Amino acid sequence: MNSFVWGRPIGATTVWEILTAAGIDPAPRRGGPTWREFLTAQAEGIIACDFVHIDLVDLRRVYAVVFLEHGTRRLHIAGVTAHPTGPWTVQQARNLAVEFGVRADSLRFLLRDRDAKYTESFDAVFAADDIEVVRTAPRAPRTNAHCERGIGTLRREVLDHLLICSEAHARQALDATAHPTAEWIVQLGRNLVMDLEDAGSRARFLIRDRDAKFTAAFDALLADAGLKVITTGIWIPRMNSLMERWIQTCRRELLDRTLIWNQCHLLHVFVEFETFYDEHRPHRALGQAAPLRPLPEVIDIPARRRRLRIRRRDRLGGTLHEYGHAA
Repeated sequence: MNSFVWGRPIGATTVWEILTAAGIDPAPRRGGPTWREFLTAQAEGIIACDFVHIDLVDLRRVYAVVFLEHGTRRLHIAGVTAHPTGPWTVQQARNLAVEFGVRADSLRFLLRDRDAKYTESFDAVFAADDIEVVRTAPRAPRTNAHCERGIGTLRREVLDHLLICSEAHARQALDATAHPTAEWIVQLGRNLVMDLEDAGSRARFLIRDRDAKFTAAFDALLADAGLKVITTGIWIPRMNSLMERWIQTCRRELLDRTLIWNQCHLLHVFVEFETFYDEHRPHRALGQAAPLRPLPEVIDIPARRRRLRIRRRDRLGGTLHEYGHAA
C-alpha cells in the first residue's frame, strides 16, 4: 500500500525506514486527541474560514470569504471581490473582529487552509484576540469539513439557482440568505403569532428541529401564545414529514423552475405560491380540496357536463396553473 507525501507516492517500506531512523515506534495513536476528538471537544471555541468562488453570467469570477462558527453553525459572509488580495483579506478579518466584539473572547481557534492570501497580518488580527490559528494539512479539505459543508450547502441552495450578474449582485444574494439570525427568527415568530390570532387558529403544538437559531426567546414567545414547542429527534427529518414534504413540493413546483434574482423577487414568488397552495392546489389528505377552498358542488346533470367550460389562469408567467369553471 502506497502513501503520498507532497503528492508523490512512497512505499510502506520507505515510511518504516523514516520512522525507524527518527526513533518513532509504530503505534495506532501517538498521544493526544485525534482530529475528530479535537473538533468535537473544542467546537464552541472554533471558527473556520475558506474562500468560495462565484461565476458570473459574463464568465468573470468573483470570490467571497466565509467564516463558520463550529458551535452554532452560524455563517458569516465577510466580503465579495474580484481580486482577493492579501490586504483585502486582512481587512475582512478586521471587520469580522469588530462584528464579534466581546463574543471573540469565547473563540480559541481559527481553522484555515494554506492559501497564500492568508498573510501574517491576517493571522495577527486573530492573535490579538488570543485566537490561535490552526492550518489544515496540504490538499486535505476534509480537515475543514464543517466549512466545506457550509459552502456546499450555499451552492446547492442558493448559487446553483441564481444567475449572478455582478459583484454587487453576488454580495446582495449572499447577504439575503446567509444571515438568518436568532433575532430575525424571533421576529418571524411574532409575525406568525399575530397571523394565527387573526385567523382564529386552534393550533396547540409547534414542531421544529433543533437548529440553534430557534432560541429560548423563540420558544417563550410561542409559549405565551399557548403553543407547546416539540423538538424532533436529532437527524430525523421524517418526524416533521409534512413540513419536509411541503419544502420538496415548493422546490419541485416552483424554485426548480424559477430563476430568483434577489430577495424582493424571492418574497414575491413565495407570496404567489402561498396563495396558490392555500386557495387552489388540491390536497389528497383533504379529499382534493384546498386548505382555504372547499370542493365545488358535483355536477350530476349530463346536459350541464356537456356544456362545461374550463378556464385556466396562469401565475408567475405560467409556472403555476389554476383551473376553474368559466363564468
